[in-house]
Amino acid sequence: FLNVALRHADGEPGDDARWNVDLYWPDGSYWWGRFEIELGVARSDPIAPGDYVLRVAGLADRQVHVEAGVTQELEAVWPASK
Repeated sequence: FLNVALRHADGEPGDDARWNVDLYWPDGSYWWGRFEIELGVARSDPIAPGDYVLRVAGLADRQVHVEAGVTQELEAVWPASK
């Protein structure tokens, strides 16, 4: 599993309806799973161990490695507005 805390640089949580979180294989193909976003945390469906690319709308892609039996906790931070 992946749990991704979604927030802005000022510490404020984002609006759950505005976030878009997806997971891809390193070759660019889409991982057919789902993230449920609630209270600023995106929680994935079960994920097979391996390497993936995490895409959060508005942020740079991020390489992630999933291990069997481990829920990985990540944070995605949108930069402060200018």
